[in-house]
Amino acid sequence: MQVFVTGFGPFGRHKENPSQRLAESYAPDSIVLDVSYDAAKAWVDGFDPSPYDAIVLTGVATNRKHTSLELFARNHRALTQDNAGSSILGDLVEGGELLITSTLWTPERVARLASHEVHASLNAGAYLCNAISYWALMRWPDRLVGFLHLPDPQFVPIPETVAAARALIARL
Repeated sequence: MQVFVTGFGPFGRHKENPSQRLAESYAPDSIVLDVSYDAAKAWVDGFDPSPYDAIVLTGVATNRKHTSLELFARNHRALTQDNAGSSILGDLVEGGELLITSTLWTPERVARLASHEVHASLNAGAYLCNAISYWALMRWPDRLVGFLHLPDPQFVPIPETVAAARALIARL
């Protein structure tokens, strides 16, 4: 399976983002995005997913101790500033669907991939991870797209997280 992987750069207290390290390990079939709504939206709008079988979007989940397969993306963002200072409370897409289901994390894949280190999640948050997932699922409904939240480095060291995520992606 030909997979494209995204990650985000540093933000907030995360001076090193495990999703950045993961994405870099997939170069050239990857991109590291700035933690910015505009950067994420521009990438989704300009990216051609046709050469890839799956798009795995990744980010770090602050305060989570395990990897999360995000089953849904919500048409919502919270009033949290991105690295560019943008923060708007409300819908990502005016009049858009409330929830969009992941096309990659199907019940069969979740059953095969879930473990004590990997959980299915019903809440991708209300920040950039949810936003990029929503925009990608909306733009490419016929592609396999899924968001993978990586554990907070305060709980799981980044090299361990990257190795585990690579192993999970290989099992797709």
